[in-house]
Amino acid sequence: MVDIDKSLKRKWDHGVDWNNLLPPSRPSIYHLKVIRKELEAKDNNLPVAVLGSTPEFRDLLAGLGFKKVFVFDKSLLFHERANKLRCYSNEETLIQGDWLQTISTFPKTFVAILSDLTSGNVPYDKQENFYRDISSALISNGSFIDKVLTNEAEFSVLDDLDEKYKSMPYNLETLNFFSCEYFFGSELVKQFKLTDVSKFYEILDKRFTHPVLRKFLQNTLSITPKNGIWYYGDSWLNFKKRYFRYLTLARSYPEPIGNPYHKRMRTLVTNRKEKVNTQPTGGINGDKE
Repeated sequence: MVDIDKSLKRKWDHGVDWNNLLPPSRPSIYHLKVIRKELEAKDNNLPVAVLGSTPEFRDLLAGLGFKKVFVFDKSLLFHERANKLRCYSNEETLIQGDWLQTISTFPKTFVAILSDLTSGNVPYDKQENFYRDISSALISNGSFIDKVLTNEAEFSVLDDLDEKYKSMPYNLETLNFFSCEYFFGSELVKQFKLTDVSKFYEILDKRFTHPVLRKFLQNTLSITPKNGIWYYGDSWLNFKKRYFRYLTLARSYPEPIGNPYHKRMRTLVTNRKEKVNTQPTGGINGDKE
């Protein structure tokens, strides 16, 4: 089987300093409150899974007393780095490898699967199978709790972003927001149908002459790896057909005002779909499944 993404292991093995990475590119207090509420209704004696080695999720599960925690990660190096950011040292089971090869080996196993922006790591033509495997790995009352970029709002125009960030103070928060808006929420994503960090960096490097914009760009690679490619450029209309083919929506939590992904990102809580439709539709914005 072809790997999810040949650059996936490389981009997480190198280049990201999680000490500098801030929400919404990792779970925020808001997200963790939402997820805690969902998890408190689950039996903590049953197995749970984390896609990636997100330290906040693993600490949340440990604090709630979950005893059977499975961490699915392709990069052992990133997993070891994430371990250093944890507060708890509870026992876990690491499942190393390509998600499209590993998740399917756990049919009807998990009461919850936690995911933070994992969709962008999966090429569009493999996403339907990815969500099929997640659905199959849930028990009948299990939940897939997933933060996703939905692209429901328009992508930002570069000229508008330039004017905005010229007057911004340079600090860790604004650097993270700069990365979110230019590399994951701008018209560049719409143009290329994905996020190609190397290509975007090249374009912006030629574009920027203002010293503040150049300062942001020069330091954004510490939180956004230059060899990274993410599949976030498809429309929500297309993406939700793949997403809800095997999953049924239970709840949807929008992003709060002030988040650079406000109106473009949601935390979705879904369950396995016992009967798969041949013509699936999305489950939010008034659509029926």
